[in-house]
Amino acid sequence: MKSIERISAEDCIKHKDAISTLLQEIYSINLPGSNLSAEQGQQMTQELVQYLKEDKAILFGAFKDEDFVGFLWAYPRYIGRQKRLHLNQIIVKSESRGLGFGKMLMNELEVAAIKEGCEGIELLSSVSNKAATNLYESLGFEVERIQFYKGTN
Repeated sequence: MKSIERISAEDCIKHKDAISTLLQEIYSINLPGSNLSAEQGQQMTQELVQYLKEDKAILFGAFKDEDFVGFLWAYPRYIGRQKRLHLNQIIVKSESRGLGFGKMLMNELEVAAIKEGCEGIELLSSVSNKAATNLYESLGFEVERIQFYKGTN
């Protein structure tokens, strides 16, 4: 059975190893060459716990039966006067991809955005992550801005 649950700070601690590992994986997918170490993944997870305690983040977990197979991390922010939810991270374990968890997580995010009084949802996606781009487009997301980057090395 598949399910999506809102994750509290306490539940985040319970699933911290899985979250940390998935953070490392998403960084390797979206930012090739800038891999996140295990220590950095643990640090980001601890920061997420603190954000949840301060009510500055929203976290949803994806479950296949009792197994934690993915998560979505978002937070509210303003663009001008428009309140939005910013999708910070979304990832599903490789063996559970293609089963609808990404769409389920995004649907829960949309419900949360409405409850939070947000006018929309925004996100950044790597050009190389075609699966994510296809998911976002299938859910009605459109390109609003283009982000540029130039290295200094």
